[in-house]
Amino acid sequence: MQSDIDAQLNNFFEDAPAREFDVVLRGYDRHQVHDHLKQVDNELRQTREQLQGLQRELADSQRQLQEQERPTYSGLGARIEQLLRLAEEQATELVQAARSEANEIKAASKVEAADLRAAAENEAAEKRALATREADDMRT
Repeated sequence: MQSDIDAQLNNFFEDAPAREFDVVLRGYDRHQVHDHLKQVDNELRQTREQLQGLQRELADSQRQLQEQERPTYSGLGARIEQLLRLAEEQATELVQAARSEANEIKAASKVEAADLRAAAENEAAEKRALATREADDMRT
């Protein structure tokens, strides 16, 4: 990876057009050389910044790829929390519905038991009355 980047940087500098400087009394014009070196330095700084940005993107992409291969619970945390909260709400609703149904069944059972008791008491009273009449009839 690093050798590819180095090769690209070398190609960048090799592909740069050769700059011609005016020849003056003692070599090249200092201002032209100084300005050109500033420009090259700026381009090099920008290229390095771009390289660092690309390396960060690459590292992020590699990290994301590794997480996709082996998901962590921290990435699933919010989703699991949401699912558990929903399950808890549904469980609460089910418990409330079951309690309500149990209370209805209990009330219906109490009414039915009261009806059966009343019917049994009536039947017992009728049989007692019948037995009393039969006993009275036998006595007479």
